[in-house]
Amino acid sequence: MTMVSDLPVDEIKLSDQELWKAPIAVREAVFAKLRAEKPISFQEEPEYEAPIPKGPGYWALTRHKDIWAASRNPELFCSGQGSNIGDMPLEIAEFFGSMIALDAPKHTRLRMIVQKAFTPKVVAAIEEDGRRKAKAIVDEHAARGEGDFVQLFAAPLPLQIICEMMGIPRDQW
Repeated sequence: MTMVSDLPVDEIKLSDQELWKAPIAVREAVFAKLRAEKPISFQEEPEYEAPIPKGPGYWALTRHKDIWAASRNPELFCSGQGSNIGDMPLEIAEFFGSMIALDAPKHTRLRMIVQKAFTPKVVAAIEEDGRRKAKAIVDEHAARGEGDFVQLFAAPLPLQIICEMMGIPRDQW
């Protein structure tokens, strides 16, 4: 892969699988370059072997303030049309099937079903337990020194909390 500093910003292709196979330092440098030089960019989707058709492309927002603004303006921005990701891991496929990838009115309808479980009073009641679970997960993996944050922490923590809220036995998580 070309040195990121030498790569023209318009040649950065976020859909390129080689980018995601590159070391984390390379990926971080790519996103730093985008944030500095072209924080909002249109990205073409790659051609995949059938049966996955080439998607329409997508706008990549790389700065927090832009993502924050877009997430609060559903009339102009949406996630619901999606993009195609070839050969995605099961966890990613499940994520894209979740409500986080939906727009109103579907997202609103689902949010109405679960919102009573996330009132400030309910969250305060489970906060300490959530902190204990988070610490236990970090302690369990800290000796490694590094790892995939989503796989080791961001996916299991909410799953554990929600399973407990729903009364699902631990052996079925």
